Amino acid sequence: MEDVLEDSKDNRTLNYVAQFLGSVARSANDHNMLKAYEALAARRDASEPTSLEAAQIIGLIQQRLTERIAI
Repeated sequence: MEDVLEDSKDNRTLNYVAQFLGSVARSANDHNMLKAYEALAARRDASEPTSLEAAQIIGLIQQRLTERIAI
């Protein structure tokens, strides 16, 4: 997913991954991920660059994976 989020040229795939992450965040009650998804979606809707929002989501994903391994 990191590759897709970092490759802002592939709009169709990026939209799909962003929507997927938003759905997962809602289902998991992950408010931080949901806020990050909403910020990404708002920037994409405004046709603005999303690199900062994508980096935030990547960081959250890495953090979640690390937390799972630690358990």
